[in-house]
Amino acid sequence: RCWLQDGTRAGLRAMHASVVRCHGLLGLVAALLLCTRPAPNLAEQVLRPPLWEPSAAEYFGLPETTSPRLVERLRDISQADFARRVRHGIPFIIEDAGRDNPFLGKECTWYHARFPRAKMRAEYTGGGPSKFVSIGGEHWLTEGRKTKPPQGHASGDNTEFNAPYVWHVKDGGDEAPPAVRAEIQRVWKPAYFLDGAANLREANESQEFWFSLQNGSVMAHADTYCIPAVSLQLRGRKQWRLMPAPPPIRSVLDRYDTHDGGIYGKGLWRPSYEAMVLEGEALVFFPHQFHETFVPEAANPKCTVATTFQLQHPLPVRFIRAFLPTLVNSHLYEEGHCKDLWHAFTTFEPPGKKAMQQDLSASLKRWRTSRDEPAILHRAEAMFRISRGFRSSRFDAKAWGQTVAVRVLKTRDIDADGSGGLSAPELERYLGEPSRKWARWFLTEDYFYDWQPPSANEMEDMSREVLRNRAEDTLHYHDVDNDGVVTSAEFSAAVLQWNVVHDKLKRTHRFRKKRSKVLELEREFDRFRPGPTASHRTE
Repeated sequence: RCWLQDGTRAGLRAMHASVVRCHGLLGLVAALLLCTRPAPNLAEQVLRPPLWEPSAAEYFGLPETTSPRLVERLRDISQADFARRVRHGIPFIIEDAGRDNPFLGKECTWYHARFPRAKMRAEYTGGGPSKFVSIGGEHWLTEGRKTKPPQGHASGDNTEFNAPYVWHVKDGGDEAPPAVRAEIQRVWKPAYFLDGAANLREANESQEFWFSLQNGSVMAHADTYCIPAVSLQLRGRKQWRLMPAPPPIRSVLDRYDTHDGGIYGKGLWRPSYEAMVLEGEALVFFPHQFHETFVPEAANPKCTVATTFQLQHPLPVRFIRAFLPTLVNSHLYEEGHCKDLWHAFTTFEPPGKKAMQQDLSASLKRWRTSRDEPAILHRAEAMFRISRGFRSSRFDAKAWGQTVAVRVLKTRDIDADGSGGLSAPELERYLGEPSRKWARWFLTEDYFYDWQPPSANEMEDMSREVLRNRAEDTLHYHDVDNDGVVTSAEFSAAVLQWNVVHDKLKRTHRFRKKRSKVLELEREFDRFRPGPTASHRTE
């Protein structure tokens, strides 16, 4: 119910007493904003505490069962449908992804004969340094490298599997000398569902090939990619098991091993999806989603081939927003660029010079975070008035900028049509202003490896794509009810979540080896957790 409909002081007092009693000051923030636009789904999501995360059943629509469900399969997917699915971050298979790909169906012996000077890495070499073998050699085509499976592996606890080989064409060097890399990229044909020059270039630059004999496997792991990945099966077929909902990491004490095989035996590996990916099909998956593959003997050639590549646009922003409390505590922040790549969705600011090269501790010092609920409430009320068309406000923008991590986002400057909400064109106009040149290019160029735009025209095309996709990704990050408009309630909820999860990480990360200190600091954030609070503490 909305107590503000009559606009009376009595209504305000009634709302304040009821909401604060039930939900605390955070509930008051949401209630003040929600009364302007009743929407059950929006109300439900904005009223959730900042440290709340959905279950796998809630987010992925999975049944409450222990049996994995089949990954959804599609054909002739449009670029719009592809973008929508990527932003949700739910894995899916594109059955005709290999359409017209010149590598489709090529046997392992073809690579052996065509690229004899290239080298590839032999996985699972016993914990020692990576072992590189020549693609021009003979033994890898027929001789398996038996590896004992850990408990919970797809091959069965007592059945040894063959370790795979991976050829990182993207890394160049000994694995792919310039002439070899150039030949692969010249012949490669990007998948039909990829949109734009940036994605076509990314798919061409990020290639790696996986060679597996029958009974071959890649053990369960979660990659450090901050962007979507596509695995295209070029020869043979491969069984996948996936766990797209990351096991919750409620504090820095709960971190787990995400590298190959590290999750087995911990009671955390509970795959909820499975699929047999056939020749010519591709599986699309997303950051921090654990996955395991196995190459069965049945209906397979002696040696199978798959390729993996990434794409820049769009990003799985709805998935990131939903699981942000876990993701900030994960390896994606400790080992990858994600700690700085994703902040602009909420802060509307670039990560800063050299931010991508800094470790997590350096980034934590740079971030300005807060748990100051009154300041956040004050800002939310001001945004509410501005977004509803009231141009004057007593809101102290300077004070806000000093106490809260995000600099002032002047909603009236973005909300050009005065509708009270933000649309993708408005966000694109705002981010595209000359003072925000950072929004028109990639926040890191690491993904492009050695490549640079060959012409000013291609750079300008990519610049427009980056800006458009940044605006659309930002919209979908905040638009929790998926109606195409970001309300002040939705934006305020995101700002609150961003501050709380990063402030908690900032306070606890440096004490991660001191359990008692971390537990003490964690208790300060209990009011931001879903209730009953005690059951969600790390103790």
